[in-house]
Amino acid sequence: MARTYQPVGPLHFLCSPLPKPQLPRHLLAGRFPPSLKRISLNLTIVPHPFGTPVNYVTMWPTGVTIPQVSTLNDQQGAVAANAAIVPAGTPSGGINVFACGPADVIIDMNGFYAAPTDLNSNTAIGVGTLLSNTSGGQNTATGSQALQNNITGNYNVADGSGALQSNITGSSNTASGQGALYANTTGSANTASGSYALNQNINGSQNTASGYNALSANTTGSYNTASGFYALNQNINGTENTASGSFALSANITGGGNTAAGSDALHANTTGSYNTANGYGALQNNIASGNTATGTDALSGALVKTGLSREGRSHTEKE
Repeated sequence: MARTYQPVGPLHFLCSPLPKPQLPRHLLAGRFPPSLKRISLNLTIVPHPFGTPVNYVTMWPTGVTIPQVSTLNDQQGAVAANAAIVPAGTPSGGINVFACGPADVIIDMNGFYAAPTDLNSNTAIGVGTLLSNTSGGQNTATGSQALQNNITGNYNVADGSGALQSNITGSSNTASGQGALYANTTGSANTASGSYALNQNINGSQNTASGYNALSANTTGSYNTASGFYALNQNINGTENTASGSFALSANITGGGNTAAGSDALHANTTGSYNTANGYGALQNNIASGNTATGTDALSGALVKTGLSREGRSHTEKE
């Protein structure tokens, strides 16, 4: 199987000192995905004191017997360095190091090689991707810490740093963008496209968010569709809302069954339900239910009545 190289860090580790060969140090275990196969690093030894020979330093994967070969020799007792690629140990990817002679050992990890797809048809590319996965299958994670905490969730796609990072059992979610569906744990069948889209969703399902911060505060609301910058941004548990346009329904919290098309449409609505707003600023300050407005600034005043219908420009209704 082809392996992909993933640069990291560099990550620095200092074993100080290593005076006893019978005490190997265990490093890196559990830091990287299960598909980790090889670790790329630079090894530096600093003898104690200077001029004291360090016969050899050996690095090898956790879970196997120490090999009869060295990674670095330092018969002169000077500071010495060498690049190495060390197989990752099982089951947690750790490596061991021991020095025959008193020395500080400095390890600078600069990358790793991993099989992009495992036996459960999961594909993980990036540091921390699918790190905690145990039985989840057919997930795809690309980007630092994408789907990092997934355990049993299936059929998820996460593309971007922190995308679906907290997901545990949720399935059939698609997240594209930094922090998209970041907090999702059990919600399923959500689609988030854009940085922080559906960022706080926990168990809401079948939501679709497209645009920066779209539905970013949603936690339990389901069947919402948000398209546009900050669309349905503050929605928490409102359901069956459709918002298309920048700031459309951006203040909605619990209102349900609303449709807003146009920048700032139903912008201030918080709890009103079954409203339809079509046009820039339509029903912009509405907090009531069952209203229909079509046209720029239609019914844009501070609405508290229900059941109103207006077409045209700059209509307002107040108590």
